[in-house]
Amino acid sequence: MSQQTIVAFELYGTLLSPSSLIEELSKHVPNASKVARAWRVRQLEYTWRLSSKECYVPFNEIIRNALIHTLDEMGYGIRQPDLKKILSAYDHMPTFEDVDQTLDQLAEIENLAPIIFTDETEERVSKSVLQPVLHAPPMSRQTPKLKEVIYVDGLLKYKPAAEVYDHLARRVGKSPLRRKEIWIVSSEPADIVGALHAGMKAIWVDRDKKGWKDRAAPHLHPFYTVASLEGIIVPLQLAASSQGRYD
Repeated sequence: MSQQTIVAFELYGTLLSPSSLIEELSKHVPNASKVARAWRVRQLEYTWRLSSKECYVPFNEIIRNALIHTLDEMGYGIRQPDLKKILSAYDHMPTFEDVDQTLDQLAEIENLAPIIFTDETEERVSKSVLQPVLHAPPMSRQTPKLKEVIYVDGLLKYKPAAEVYDHLARRVGKSPLRRKEIWIVSSEPADIVGALHAGMKAIWVDRDKKGWKDRAAPHLHPFYTVASLEGIIVPLQLAASSQGRYD
């Protein structure tokens, strides 16, 4: 992959839709959408707080602990069996409608390597609906639509720690001078800022169409903002073709 343009996707909110979480939550609590959003914010908050103390907890535990915290804070009591059902829905989130077509189109672009780059654990990703695009069918001549999954849990760090993006660059064979050949595609502003700060390029997936408002690093902005994944095709075609001319 060292000679290719890398497209590194985040999972939650980018490829995987929280719709199944909201559906399951709605069976147990009111305001399911609000609970799902608060749960996600709490997950990210936990990673930042733990990182500031140089502590590490596996991300699947963060997901569970953040859910319990969110429900308690909002005054919703949940029985253990129902908690397991909600967490199971997290393991089986569907892809957004634009994912399959976009990955098919990316597969047709020469000199481009789509991958997943995530805080999630291998165990959790192995349960996801993305397995068919991560692994070609047995005895098939097809190639996987996603070339690799790069996990960061072995570093005992979370995004957007600088070490996480250093790890990504090493894994795909990009020297510091070639990090601009790595494109992060994510719906998480912190991930976008972390990638830009590391010298990579980034496309923010703004599915809610609210516009870029992040001010953690006011001088950093995504190279492109798209409302759906179809919007990444042309920029990545241009990036891959430009790199091919100069390699």
